[in-house]
Amino acid sequence: MVKGVIMAAPSQEAIQQFRAHVDAVLAEPPSFAAGGPQTADFCTLWPTAKPILQAAGGIIGFIPGVGAGAAPILNALVSVGDQIYNSTCGKQ
Repeated sequence: MVKGVIMAAPSQEAIQQFRAHVDAVLAEPPSFAAGGPQTADFCTLWPTAKPILQAAGGIIGFIPGVGAGAAPILNALVSVGDQIYNSTCGKQ
């Protein structure tokens, strides 16, 4: 947690809106994805993305100056991602 920053738990509505936004973004294939999968959604992407974000948070923590702020932000992102995944993907 970043000192001096109070983070409230996101509401169910905020989680659903974020997931809908992520799904909409992922539905549009990037221009470099020719021949690759054309769609993805948060529920299929998160199990792959989570360990990458966790590893990046561990590595970036060792970078002087940047790591002190970036590592907690990545950890918070993983925490929010877990909340979204647990509240929406388990119900499908």
